[in-house]
Amino acid sequence: MTDYTVEIITEPLQLQPLADQWRELAVAVGAFPCSTPEWIMAWTRHYLDGRPLKVVIVRDGHELVAVAPLMFTRLPWTGGFRLLRSCGSDSTISRTEILVRPGHEQSALDAIVKAAMDAPGVDTVALGPMSGRLNQEDVGVLIESVSATTGLTARCLRFGFATVTSLPDSFDDFLNNLGRSGRKSYRRRLKRFLEYEGAHITHITAPEEIASEFDTFIAMHTRQWNAEGRLGHFGDWTGAVEFHRELAVSMAAKGKCCLLRLECGGVPVAYQYAFIFGTKGTTVLIARDDDPDLRKLSLG
Repeated sequence: MTDYTVEIITEPLQLQPLADQWRELAVAVGAFPCSTPEWIMAWTRHYLDGRPLKVVIVRDGHELVAVAPLMFTRLPWTGGFRLLRSCGSDSTISRTEILVRPGHEQSALDAIVKAAMDAPGVDTVALGPMSGRLNQEDVGVLIESVSATTGLTARCLRFGFATVTSLPDSFDDFLNNLGRSGRKSYRRRLKRFLEYEGAHITHITAPEEIASEFDTFIAMHTRQWNAEGRLGHFGDWTGAVEFHRELAVSMAAKGKCCLLRLECGGVPVAYQYAFIFGTKGTTVLIARDDDPDLRKLSLG
């Protein structure tokens, strides 16, 4: 039988030595960037706000097989009910998840649940969301076993989804899949864009360049939404400017962040803020100039 060991991390600074192994695990399971150490460590600095941290680490020998970033929070409307739940999600638009290496689902999840249930003073545990990549039968069996062995009520609730689009091997294949009208529309818009003086696209990936460009991206994103009478992401979410500025630079330092800039006449007219993680690209936010003459280009 496999001998699993469980470690509990309660201080954000203790996460740094684990970062390389954690990042490798995230790539191995095809996780979204919001479940990476860079995301969680930046989030704890900006949003943890004194709430106790409890990151459950599971190893099979020396191999890291599971990471569950959790935290305690109190529900004031329940008289101080103490909830142990995933961290890294509130105050942002993304949802973190438990990472489990393939082949270790049942045993690793069992170890995580036991560690969560054994936490002193916990009233209830919310281990979600769990990835659709996990075997749902394993999760169901685990939930039943928790109820049977602890006498506690455990339920598996299914809600929400994230869209993942599989792309072909080349951009030409992608265009072919659009169909005749789709290809024609794309080429027409591209031709119009390239007719502008100095029209080109720049991939910004160096940490220092992203740090220098990020405020311009934020300002354009905010103007875009203000023109529609809305605040935009950085106005809607308290602390989002500082959080994403730090996150973008730290991800870029690992070769995982890209800021795409479209220019016309030497002036930025659109941005795409994205993470490249393994074989998966995740667009976080976009920004485009609100000039009516540019709308026909479908920027962003």
